Amino acid sequence: MAGASPGQAVMVGDSWEVDVAGAMGVGIRPVWYNPTGAAAPAGNTVSELRSFLPTIETLEVILGACAAEGIVARK
Repeated sequence: MAGASPGQAVMVGDSWEVDVAGAMGVGIRPVWYNPTGAAAPAGNTVSELRSFLPTIETLEVILGACAAEGIVARK
């Protein structure tokens, strides 16, 4: 984490059980990479990416600019 606290870190991962749940378990904000459009667990409030394009929208989701508004970047 390069000296960052968990609250300053972001975990981008494609496994809900390992990446997303693991990040939430240690206080890191997760971003779920979900290229197949799989259903998220009920009550999900995690930011989601289905593609890394367009790049600017991807960065906004990862950096949190869109997370509060529930915006999902899609291809």
